[in-house]
Amino acid sequence: METIYMPRVNHHNVTDLLNFKNYFNEYNSTIETLFLKNKRKSLKLFLEDQGIGESGQQSLKTKFNVNNYCWKSTQSSEKLVLPIAGFKTEFKLYNIPDDAELKSIQALRSRHIKDEGKRRKLLRYTGEVNCENHMVSYEEDKYKDKIKEYSDYVLSVRVYLPTVHCSFSNARRTKPLQVSQEFFVYSKQTLDCLRDRILCAEDFNSAEGDVGENPFKITTIRNMDVYRSAMFFINDKFFIDSRYPGNVDYSDVIKKWAAGKNLDLNVTLSMESSTFNMINLRLGYPYLYMHQGNCEHLIVFTDARLITPKDILVKSAYPVMRSYASLRGKQCMTCTKKASKFIVLNTERLPLSRTYVCGLCLYQYFYIGDKKTDNFTVYKYLDRVALL
Repeated sequence: METIYMPRVNHHNVTDLLNFKNYFNEYNSTIETLFLKNKRKSLKLFLEDQGIGESGQQSLKTKFNVNNYCWKSTQSSEKLVLPIAGFKTEFKLYNIPDDAELKSIQALRSRHIKDEGKRRKLLRYTGEVNCENHMVSYEEDKYKDKIKEYSDYVLSVRVYLPTVHCSFSNARRTKPLQVSQEFFVYSKQTLDCLRDRILCAEDFNSAEGDVGENPFKITTIRNMDVYRSAMFFINDKFFIDSRYPGNVDYSDVIKKWAAGKNLDLNVTLSMESSTFNMINLRLGYPYLYMHQGNCEHLIVFTDARLITPKDILVKSAYPVMRSYASLRGKQCMTCTKKASKFIVLNTERLPLSRTYVCGLCLYQYFYIGDKKTDNFTVYKYLDRVALL
């Protein structure tokens, strides 16, 4: 599809097509050549070659310690937060006196006031909740699938919320894309592992259809229990979830369309047998994840790096959710106080053909006893905010 949706030339957010497996293998061999095989270039061995023993090395470390040349304040600086690592949602100014004479503090205060309205626009997405500081720690020695640091790599991937283009709806313009989740994926994992970690409300909504006769019945059948088919479309290749019998191959209809357009889209692979290091990728280029028949999510690979000792070194722990977007859910359109749990369609009692309501408003406004007041349709609704 790059022949149609080719990234703009020299676009700073999109890279060339990269083979990360070969790239990091070459990088590892370079590291071994420069550092592991040439150990005599290390500082310790260099000092030993100069005739400086252990006591002399310790004396040099003490003498040239950078802390000996730093100004030490008698006041606590724990409440002074500087935007060194970029703007974050928790960035605030704490207890800075108004009569501070230090110009850097004055500049920090004026910058905070001036950019108050711009700060959220600079975030990757509004309402980011960072999970890196709350990741579960693993005792790697207890697991057999331990990962050796610096031997493999992880990819950072963003999954966007589904959206409908204005040309396919009555909207005047298309809604801006919003990130739903961001993951670290291990290079030797299969694509179905990422598919199982993507949270979408469409998977968890009820598959019972119209529940107008008994709307408060407990949901026992979800969409994900009935419609298990899914597909990734990456680098002109289809990756189909074929783990369950009866799964539909979403690529069939697209291949027929592509044949009429003289497009070469004939490669179909299974998710469970395809790993990320088998695929050539562009960083910053949008790819597709599709499930539930027509629920389409854009996914973007944003970064790739070697696994370090600070990462989780257990293969089964991946994909790891790095962050997610804390978005507002749909409130009840009647009381505007509670979260929506039902969708009411084709009712004469409200001006809108589609109305999101909570359970209390549904019962009090649309029912008299156990009977409906109108010939309307009711579907159960699960908002995305209930999943995170």
